[in-house]
Amino acid sequence: ENLNNKIPFAFSRFNDGEMGGIMYDNFLASRGDQLVNKTLKDSLYKAIIHKQKNYYIGIPCNIYYPDMHNLALRLVGKEYEYLTRATIIINRNWKNFIENIGDILSHHSVLWIGGDDQNINNLPFKCIDQIKIPKKNSWDYYPQLKEYYKKIPKNYLILISLGPTSRILMQEWFKHRPDLTILDIGSCFDPFTKNIYYSYQKGWKETGFNLTKKCIVCN
Repeated sequence: ENLNNKIPFAFSRFNDGEMGGIMYDNFLASRGDQLVNKTLKDSLYKAIIHKQKNYYIGIPCNIYYPDMHNLALRLVGKEYEYLTRATIIINRNWKNFIENIGDILSHHSVLWIGGDDQNINNLPFKCIDQIKIPKKNSWDYYPQLKEYYKKIPKNYLILISLGPTSRILMQEWFKHRPDLTILDIGSCFDPFTKNIYYSYQKGWKETGFNLTKKCIVCN
């Protein structure tokens, strides 16, 4: 609804990788591509407790990750208006999201920020520009991206796929630029940009279903 009506918002997913980074020292997130050092850990904490109109935070499933869920809920606050689930655009929601997002994004000016292994030419929508960052330990490149929001035209839509670094950028950028829409999309478009299918994406074209284990909460 926000996308269709061009209402600026940010959506940040604090799933098991990000919560692991907050809870443990030297945690490996993003399927091993990101070592969460102390500066990243502290920045993730700052991002999850941030409060702002239209700043949505998705948290882990309370069945699969009860400890992470409970901590995230305490940090965000269960009364926070923009509290949601980390899986709302992936897992069993992924097929619906993918089938509808192309038409929606065709009406937006889209900037893609992601790893250098991502090819955006096969996406089901067009991007105006792309910023490529090495996918391994992308947090090392945070200083170069920190104030990039100053260069982004008004009302742009930014899609970020940079592991935990995405969460820091979107919190800080949206704080300074609430006219932007910023979505943390993670691996959502990996079948298009990398030709890599994860379990929740396999079988989509052949059967119309995915192979993610059903959960009454997050799937």
